[in-house]
Amino acid sequence: MGRTPPVIIQSTYTSKYKELQILSADTYYYVVYKNKPFNLLEIDTDPYKSYTKKRYVTNGWPHMGHATVLANKLNKIYNTTDFRVITIKGE
Repeated sequence: MGRTPPVIIQSTYTSKYKELQILSADTYYYVVYKNKPFNLLEIDTDPYKSYTKKRYVTNGWPHMGHATVLANKLNKIYNTTDFRVITIKGE
């Protein structure tokens, strides 16, 4: 089953080469921990770099596949089954 083409609600150029589009999404899939929302912070502490890089990992998508992969990955890393995907439907 393929993805449906995006429906652009609004679009604007933020710079010469970047366009920002607001796309509609009927359903959104979030990964939750023990049925509660969470933030996932990834910290890169490579000893060969002179700095520490931090970034927040996305845990919500308009397609179920990405959320399922993340939930399975986190359950495997933390040896638990407490991470799961919930569905939020639009109007």
